[in-house]
Amino acid sequence: DIAHRYVQDVLFRVIPSDKWASGKGDTITLEIDNETGPMVTSVSPDINTGQNSLWFDVIKVDFDQDIDPLSVPGNITVTGSKSGNISFTTELPDAQEIILTPDSWYTALETVSVELNTGIVNNWGTPLDGNKNGDPDPPQEDNVRFQFRTGMLADYDGSNSIDLADFNTLKNAWTGTPKDYSM
Repeated sequence: DIAHRYVQDVLFRVIPSDKWASGKGDTITLEIDNETGPMVTSVSPDINTGQNSLWFDVIKVDFDQDIDPLSVPGNITVTGSKSGNISFTTELPDAQEIILTPDSWYTALETVSVELNTGIVNNWGTPLDGNKNGDPDPPQEDNVRFQFRTGMLADYDGSNSIDLADFNTLKNAWTGTPKDYSM
């Protein structure tokens, strides 16, 4: 292992030999790809779950390596399909997780797109490996993009409309005995 070096040329000299004689030596050069950049291991919320996000949900991104906290500002964009650019507060509770808290609520029934670019690096300065191939690639290949959809306030059944079923859920939660209603 060649510590803190991404690509290094290594020279080998090979001299064939057996019990009877030695051959002529030769040198070959190999390029050693030593380190991979940080890779995203999970995101939340995620459109692939099939569930809408709440209008105030935070965005969580987990990595397989420690992230340099100084590389995070300016290298993440959050955009809503209706609300445009979304400002957020960034928190790094540990070196392998980023939490983005929106400064204002998401708009109902919009698709929120998140992009992390290759300016995010690990503690050795190795850039984000978004396509997880172990090599630095152009940003269009190594930037990480994901999306999620937001629901509608008071749409408790997730049908994208506020109807009698939602009103009944609210009424039962309001007037009934305490149950596990998280609205």
